Amino acid sequence: MLKRVFILLLLSILLLGCKDISEKEEDKIVQRSTQLAKAYFKEKLGYEIVVNKHEFTTRTNGTEIYIYGYEKGDKENKISATIDYSGDEYKVQMVGTDKKVK
Repeated sequence: MLKRVFILLLLSILLLGCKDISEKEEDKIVQRSTQLAKAYFKEKLGYEIVVNKHEFTTRTNGTEIYIYGYEKGDKENKISATIDYSGDEYKVQMVGTDKKVK
């Protein structure tokens, strides 16, 4: 009985640890995603943005990050972007702004 409990405990620890990414890898994802979001908003909408928050999601098995911020010079125009980082090339999945886009 004790052997089964030990094996279950060990498997639980291993499975929980498998999804974790290192702090260094997380920082790399945040940096690349922030750069991509800034470039996307500049190119597609003409906005320079300030990023002030990010949030990893488990929605797609932990392969997306939400980027939040606002348009530089207009803090009322909040922005958001969802970035997929599952492959070698990061992709903007979705963006949003508080102001109506022309």
